[in-house]
Amino acid sequence: MSGIYTDENGYKRKKYSNLVHRQTAYKKIYLKNRDKYSKPFSYYVVHHIDGHKKNNNVSNLMILSKEEHEKIHGIEPPQKTNNDPPATSHEPIPKNNKSDKKKSFSVTKLILAIIIVLLIIYLGSHKTKNYVNSEDIVDKIVQKISEDPNFAIVSTTTTKITTTTTSTTTTTIIEPIIVLGGSKNIEITNNLNQEISLNVTYRVVSSWFGKDSTETKVFTVEANNSKSFLVYDNAGCHSNRCSVSIIEYNEI
Repeated sequence: MSGIYTDENGYKRKKYSNLVHRQTAYKKIYLKNRDKYSKPFSYYVVHHIDGHKKNNNVSNLMILSKEEHEKIHGIEPPQKTNNDPPATSHEPIPKNNKSDKKKSFSVTKLILAIIIVLLIIYLGSHKTKNYVNSEDIVDKIVQKISEDPNFAIVSTTTTKITTTTTSTTTTTIIEPIIVLGGSKNIEITNNLNQEISLNVTYRVVSSWFGKDSTETKVFTVEANNSKSFLVYDNAGCHSNRCSVSIIEYNEI
């Protein structure tokens, strides 16, 4: 068949990265025996009976659940111990430990506290004419930290607080919008007192289905709120990690 090539994992693919063995199993096994399969085709794994990834004859293909496929290959389910090995491509990705989140939060608070102290020292050591009261600035920053532990100084939208001296101008930038990519989601935190709409360009990668695409969508988040948006959902992401990375975004 023209337009077929072998990928880096040894599987045959057609043009546009379609896996040949999955297409064959879908058309000649799944559709013809629909009553045997209660779930969508994306839930299942296509197994090569003789172990040869290039042998895509119908007689050599078998549709299995993820658990059945792992049992054939002798993959044991992960054991809950304190010395778990790193997750492989056949194991679910472990969730972050709560203690790690607490440590990360403590480090963030410490860094921000140092920044506040340095700001107080700097403002106190200069005789300035302030357009914004320095104590009000510090109070607002402390209040923001107590309300939102994820408050960070990174964003394209900025709120500027300016103080002036007799010879120079000092600008402190506080970033109120955070945009992060995950395995299948985009997380947006809006620390502003108004609703925002962001035009976000992101990249979705899934090695299991050969997906690597760049997309652009508009997301809306209410004032002082965090929201998660599902941008790619596929059963293959449970056994082979998918990723969503942010390329750029701007407020509209």
